[in-house]
Amino acid sequence: MTNFSYKDGLAQDQDGYWHYRFKVNGKPFKGELPCDVRRKFEAIKELDKIKVAVRQDASGHGTKNVVTIAKAIVLWHEKKKDVTQSYKDYSKKVMLRLFKDILYFDVRAVTRADLETILDHFCKAGKPNKKPSTVNNAMLIVKSLFTYLLDVEEVIERSPAAKLKLLDVPKTKRPIIEPDEYELFLNEVDQLGEFHYSFVARMGIYLGLRSSEMVKAKWEYLNWKTNEYTPGAHGLTKGKEANSLPIPEPMLVWFRRALAREERGLVFILINPQTRKPYDSRIARWMMAKVSKKMGKHLTPHRLRASYITKLSQTLDLPTLQELSRHSDIETLMGYINVHQGRKKQAVEEAFKLA
Repeated sequence: MTNFSYKDGLAQDQDGYWHYRFKVNGKPFKGELPCDVRRKFEAIKELDKIKVAVRQDASGHGTKNVVTIAKAIVLWHEKKKDVTQSYKDYSKKVMLRLFKDILYFDVRAVTRADLETILDHFCKAGKPNKKPSTVNNAMLIVKSLFTYLLDVEEVIERSPAAKLKLLDVPKTKRPIIEPDEYELFLNEVDQLGEFHYSFVARMGIYLGLRSSEMVKAKWEYLNWKTNEYTPGAHGLTKGKEANSLPIPEPMLVWFRRALAREERGLVFILINPQTRKPYDSRIARWMMAKVSKKMGKHLTPHRLRASYITKLSQTLDLPTLQELSRHSDIETLMGYINVHQGRKKQAVEEAFKLA
């Protein structure tokens, strides 16, 4: 008996014929592809057809009008409208990774137990285990897929993901740049000697932008007449209507500096002079890693956004703060605010001080 070296379920013998093997529900399947299949891409296509047929038989459904998980992911990616394209691309990668072993299952055959097993394997894959927040993110993507299949495509009668419970995420107090540390932080960034580092840091501190919004900032989002900045493509951010942000004077100074630079872009405010393309969003993380060591606290680019929100929370009411932070959920907004004991004491004393 000849032993073949299989790769991705396929092996080619010395005569050029293709052999396959795979398992469905623990049951092995082996065989030889038709003799007219010679090239690898043809073998892959042929094997996919065999897998679809086998999995349909295993799921108890016929092959007519079947929507496999693979097809469902494509439909979701192409037709989902209330999220950004970048989020759809990211979610598609996550779903293909999660469902890699059951891509050819009929969506009607997927159970809650299947999803729990998949997410459990995802949680334990790699070392160390995934963080609860990472698993919850994957779970929300799965819920989104099956909700779409239920409400839009109407190919399932109920969602197996409906009763999946999010994992508890331990709440830890993460450091921010305190208002009295702004000057120190910006001085440390400026000492790095890179204009794009200094500009990105100020967009986080003065406008509360996310990492991707910092490096993908465009001139069209800037209104010189009203001194306002509206992040996102055509007024959209995270697939929703974006609010215009008032630009404080210290940030306006740096917009003017960017405008005066020879290296400025025609579309994007910051461009890499070597590639003439926007910078990678990781530059914000690199910058924060360098500054964190000098300041003695672990800071990430998103902590700039938390610093911005915490600063505003000292003087603004919640509705206005929610508008400026661009958070649709008030509970999410509250997670960004660092409240210190000294501020609470001062607020109470101010509220009840004697006339």
